[in-house]
Order: sequence, then C-alpha cells, then structure tokens
Amino acid sequence: MTRTPSADAVTRGQPARTGALALACATLLVAAAPVPAQTPPRDYPLKALRLVAPFPPGGSSDLVARVVAQGLAEALGQAVITDNRAGAGGSVGSALVAKSAPDGYTLLLAGVGPIATNVHLYPDVGYDPLRDFAALTPVASAPTMLVSHPSVPAKNVKELLALARQKPGWLTCGSGGVGTPAHLGCEMFKLLARVDILHVAYKGSGQAINDLLGGQIHLVFASTPVGVPNLRNGKLRGFAVTSAARTPQAPELPTLDESGVNGYVFDSWWGAFMPARTAAPIVERVASEIGRIVQLPDTRERFATLGLDPYVLTPKQFAAMVRADVERIGRLVREAGIKPE
Repeated sequence: MTRTPSADAVTRGQPARTGALALACATLLVAAAPVPAQTPPRDYPLKALRLVAPFPPGGSSDLVARVVAQGLAEALGQAVITDNRAGAGGSVGSALVAKSAPDGYTLLLAGVGPIATNVHLYPDVGYDPLRDFAALTPVASAPTMLVSHPSVPAKNVKELLALARQKPGWLTCGSGGVGTPAHLGCEMFKLLARVDILHVAYKGSGQAINDLLGGQIHLVFASTPVGVPNLRNGKLRGFAVTSAARTPQAPELPTLDESGVNGYVFDSWWGAFMPARTAAPIVERVASEIGRIVQLPDTRERFATLGLDPYVLTPKQFAAMVRADVERIGRLVREAGIKPE
C-alpha cells in the first residue's frame, strides 16, 4: 500500500528545509528547460560583410572569393568586401577570421592548404581548423593532372611506373613548394604506387611549370588551367587526373585510381567558413545563399574558365569532409616525412 504523508506531518516540517526543497525544485526546472536557439536579427545583415581571402589578389583563391562576394552582396542586400590577407601559406588570413567576433559579418574563403595542411607542417598557425571555424559549404573543387615533358619515355601511367621502378630516384617531380597541392599529390603518388621519385620544390608553381616546359624536370601535378592548354598544344604529355572521376576539362585522361594507383584521390577545394560559435541560423542562411550562387549558370561558366567545378554540401557534410581531410593529410605528412621549408 502506498503511504502518503498526512497534512499535519507536512505542516510540522521545518521552514528552512521547506524553502531549500522549493529552491532545489525550481533549480531543476530551470535546468531542464530547453535552451533557446541562437537566432540572428530579423533584418540580418545590418551592415557590410567582410570576406577574407588569405592569398594575394589574382590567384585562384582570390578569384573564387570575388565571385562569392559579388553573389552574396546581391543576395543579402549589403556590400561584401573582399579582404586579401596573404602570408604563411594562407595561415595569416585564416587566423584573422578565427579570432574575429562570431557575429556573422566575417567570412573566410580558404582552400585545403590553410585548412587541412598547414596545421601539420607548422608548429603554430594561430588556429585549430576543426575547433575555431564553422564550416558553411565548399564552393569549388579542381583536380590536378599528372603531366610530363614529352621527352619522358612513357606514354601512360603503367609505363611511367615501370620506368620509376627501373630507375629509382631518376624521375623528378616539381612543385610550387613544400605542402602545396602539387607536392602532396606527388608524395601520395609515391606512397600509393611505391615508387622512388625525387621531389623538387620551387618558390612558386610558375617556376616549376617553366622548368617542366624546358625539360629541366620530368613531372608536375599541375592545375587544370595550366595543364590543359599545354596538353592541347603538345608541349606537355598528360597521364591521368587526381580526382575520383574524369574531368570535363580533359575527358580523355583516366583517373590515377583507374590507371592502377588504387585509392588515389586528391582534389584541391575551396570553401566558406565563419568563426566558431556563429549562430547556427546565420551559418545556415549564408551557406544556403552561397550554395545557390555556386550553382548559377553564370558562376558555373566563370568557374569553368578557371578549370574549377562547383561544389556544394550542407554545413554538417562540409564539416565532416574537412575533418576527414585534416586526418588524411596528417597521415600523408607523417608517412612521407614531409617537413616545412
């Protein structure tokens, strides 16, 4: 039988204990109440936004940032100012955004280097790519292509691998510097194909391409805007692309994976970020607008001239992709023993 206290027994309780019990109950009720979701002002944005591009004007990151900035300005009804903050392979501008107020008025347009690579190469880049940013959406991706000087005595990937195994350390692979996509592409090729190729680091991708065209080096993992024209004019020979699927820019080239380098996929990408702790509704709205802008016919056409493919994910999907790339590139850097210059 269930027993309940009599009214008299409750009345005889000490006042102090009754008050403490009431306070405890009230505290529990407050703790159990749902925390209201962060919501942006109804008329957000109230002022101009700043989109930080962490590289100098004129490069791919800057050009992609300006396409996004123009589209966002039209969509949000406020100016979006592109702010080039170059330095330390994109780390300077990225750190600036990481330390900015999470109020929805500062964005970052950064690629795989500042977000997924630099943290593994330098002791202190000034930010944690997984902790200090809210991922919005990727914007564009671009495969690189393995190209050679025509004097290299190989016509396809199979013959190239046979040559590399016949002459260990003889083939040279140039890049624009340690940690660049071309360098990482080369190191991944060496690891997965188990071949010995000498990496030659230059102070910029232009120097590497010039020496490739002149025959001073044998191979480069080149961007499509650089690689395709030189394939068409016969100055370079193409072997394969690094993406998961063939690129419309050079559909005749197979992927490295289908060419026998199993599991090889390495794309460059650019994406939009805000400081961590930015209100979720702001993140979702701006990500949605960028996703719409990226898929407009005009944007697709502009990207195509740069050798870029539009690329859109939800914030949750993009965050998972970034985490996977940070982990994957970290393993590559450790296994290949890559050290900063």
